[in-house]
Amino acid sequence: MKMLFTACLLFAFSTLALSAPFIVSDPDPAGSVNRCVYQEGVGVPVETVTFSYACHIDTAAFSDGAHTLQIWFMNQFNGASAAVSFTFTKEPPPVPVPQNIRIQ
Repeated sequence: MKMLFTACLLFAFSTLALSAPFIVSDPDPAGSVNRCVYQEGVGVPVETVTFSYACHIDTAAFSDGAHTLQIWFMNQFNGASAAVSFTFTKEPPPVPVPQNIRIQ
């Protein structure tokens, strides 16, 4: 019973860790890509490892505001696909509202 409880807790916490917003793509049907590369503006291209031959870019590192990325696949021979433009806006986290205000 303890093992089942531990497994349930582990599953619950592992799914929470994956709940951040991500930019994802459809997988490459040929299964020939092993890297997803993105670049914002004239910045340095960033390589990520593909998950099941699909792009999976974590947006946690981006600042709040509008972003336009150029995203492309690369294979093991450094062959690159055509770049695709993707625009998104990362909203700032909500500011908490004071509650239970009173005179003491």
